[in-house]
Amino acid sequence: MKKIVISLFIVLVLSGGTLWLARYMSGTELDCRSTFEKNTSTGLIIRGNITVHLFRDHTGVGSMSGKMIAPEGVYILNRETVFNYERIDAQKGVYRINRTLFRILSRDTLPARYNNDIDMNTESRSSDYMMIRKINKNTVLFSSPAAPTMICVTE
Repeated sequence: MKKIVISLFIVLVLSGGTLWLARYMSGTELDCRSTFEKNTSTGLIIRGNITVHLFRDHTGVGSMSGKMIAPEGVYILNRETVFNYERIDAQKGVYRINRTLFRILSRDTLPARYNNDIDMNTESRSSDYMMIRKINKNTVLFSSPAAPTMICVTE
């Protein structure tokens, strides 16, 4: 009887540990949303939403959707970047983005000449350090040498 109880206990501990590990490795480490508005010196107005997902398997997706108002009309902005990341210093919130791939999604109507105006140039393949710091329970601050600061709100 004792052997059966001990065996059941060991099976429960092992299965619980396996479930915990599977849940920990397959979930989202960070999921946040931000709105943006940018007025350029050339008279362009860009508005929309940015969503960032960092997954526990060290991959991530950032999406930008919105519109750009130019003198010749209104364009739809619908792009995403897929990347791998590594934690450089988790306590300080330093992450390094590697192997970035930019994609223009089907609804995007923005002409290529405006790519540099939205700071999401599809020709860029650089790797930057990104500082990600938790400000409070549901607010995260993103900053990097190549981009301005962005505050992102989690749910």
